[in-house]
Amino acid sequence: MVSVLMSQGSGCLPRTEIGVGSGGSAGIGGGSAGASGNTDSGGGGEGGDALPSGNACTRAKLAQPGLVTNFEGESATFEGGSYYMYKDEADRGETWPDAGASSTLVPVSNGFEGKGLHLEGDFFRATSWGAGFGIQLECTDIGSVAGIRFWLRSMYAVPIHVGVATVETQSTEFGGNCTDMPCIAHQVTVFPPAAPDQFEWREMTVLFDDLTAADALDSSQVIGINFAGVPLDDGWAFDIWVDELRWIGEDEAAAGAGGQSSGGAAGLGGTPG
Repeated sequence: MVSVLMSQGSGCLPRTEIGVGSGGSAGIGGGSAGASGNTDSGGGGEGGDALPSGNACTRAKLAQPGLVTNFEGESATFEGGSYYMYKDEADRGETWPDAGASSTLVPVSNGFEGKGLHLEGDFFRATSWGAGFGIQLECTDIGSVAGIRFWLRSMYAVPIHVGVATVETQSTEFGGNCTDMPCIAHQVTVFPPAAPDQFEWREMTVLFDDLTAADALDSSQVIGINFAGVPLDDGWAFDIWVDELRWIGEDEAAAGAGGQSSGGAAGLGGTPG
């Protein structure tokens, strides 16, 4: 179940459910190597391997409830990782910034609080696996946390895949074992509200138990979190913002979902290119 805390200005509206499905196969392209640097600090103990050694994480950082990144740095790196973007290079679609020219993505102003990650795209065909961005992590063990919580704004009411990338589901180009693009992360599909409400920031919770093939997720081999737009028809466009990414524990997960219906729209999947 994915819960959303609606926010308008400094006040909060009641917590409601947003449609979520586990179907689909939006492409997860992978990202650049993790790096250390700016002021953000992730929840957890000692750092893990910057990238897998021999296509496996031999030393993983243990994730603990708390901040992963608030995107307030001045570059594409933060303490414990980096930011990246990707797109279906075989399609005519374009992104801003241009994911075809560079895989790195730098946070920009106008996030929920300060800076955030932002990517726009247009002209994608329905047969494309789309485009997106992500947070490359040091090798991380997520076995002690229940999920992630973040603030999301989408300028279009299009499905968005939120995925957790492991060594097995990350591209070989970026330290994983996946050789067939698009590489598919363990993911859920979330559906932002329709106009005019899609312009508002929503606090969202994604629980790892809700991810596709959750039983097969190797919690000790996590190296990324991805956000991908899902093409539904030709000429598809997207405009996605993400801010304030956190790990959450079982207590926060239970509190965030308390008393809410698990209903919602069925999962909508992109078509692999």
